[in-house]
Amino acid sequence: MIRSIISGILLLFGLLIGCSKSKPEKKTLTVQPPSEMAVLMHAMEENALQWKAAFTEDAPTPSAFPELDLLYTADLTPGFERDEFFIKSADSYTKAYEEFVSEPTIKGHNLIVANCITCHQQKCTGPLVRIEKLKIK
Repeated sequence: MIRSIISGILLLFGLLIGCSKSKPEKKTLTVQPPSEMAVLMHAMEENALQWKAAFTEDAPTPSAFPELDLLYTADLTPGFERDEFFIKSADSYTKAYEEFVSEPTIKGHNLIVANCITCHQQKCTGPLVRIEKLKIK
């Protein structure tokens, strides 16, 4: 009788262990630091937001963005290249920005945003929705 009970307990224990689901392994994500270009683009966005606020909310006028030359030298996010289209887009943006800073207008601000949109439609499309929100209507 005791032998039957022990055998039953061992059988039940074996079934429980054999049928239990193993826990899935946790996958760890490796977060890469942003590229120099990504950091630059975030700074450009912040500057555009400050200009938008200056026009729409009577916020203080921001200073001119000093790092425009980094468009030509900053390390790009892996998978992207500084090709002819990129260079032409950077030239167009730089010219529009310099004209805007010399005489800030809503039209000039929106021209800068349009330059960003044109480039990002071809290159890095992810932030297009955020860029669209920079326009002043």
